Amino acid sequence: MKKFFVVLALVMVGNLMIGSAKADFVFSTSSSSATAGTNLELQSGATGSMFVWMSTNTGQTLTAVSYNVFADTVGVATGLSHLVENPGGGRWSSINQGVVNTSGNLVNNTRAFYLPGISAGTGIATTGLTDFVLHSRFQVSAIGALGSSTGLTFTTTTAGVSQLGGGGNIWNSITKGTGSITISAIPEPGSLAILGLAGLSQLLRRRRR
Repeated sequence: MKKFFVVLALVMVGNLMIGSAKADFVFSTSSSSATAGTNLELQSGATGSMFVWMSTNTGQTLTAVSYNVFADTVGVATGLSHLVENPGGGRWSSINQGVVNTSGNLVNNTRAFYLPGISAGTGIATTGLTDFVLHSRFQVSAIGALGSSTGLTFTTTTAGVSQLGGGGNIWNSITKGTGSITISAIPEPGSLAILGLAGLSQLLRRRRR
């Protein structure tokens, strides 16, 4: 019976450690909301941005974040740039924006960190897993055929993710969302003409009034 309680206590401690390490990384099509949607629709040849948002458990602080953005279908979109947010210059003391279209990734090996007690920084800390902050944004260009799409996923680098208080690389304990880029239809010339006539009709009506 004593052994049972010892094992139970160890399991409970293990669960608490895993729970404290959990965080969420998600894609969003908006720079102002983490829940705006995860599918970026672009017309062929157009450019657009996808945003990376992050949340943490209450009391948890991420001191280093590193990841790749992997696109599972080649030839749909190409990366143009990646920018890690650093509000007030005080969240991270060191930032590597990563390189686009390298090593099979849309964004490759982006890293941001500070060293507690050595370099200044606040890292990322939120009030809970539903409270997100904007971490980065990457711009892409749509190069695929009409109707094509690619899925987006976060994949690990050798640097991983660390938190204040230690625990090593906590990458595997983080819940990571997925996203997608879809090449949408371009309005046909006939449709554009109809839209133009509709706009002209509304303008004439307003003038008559």
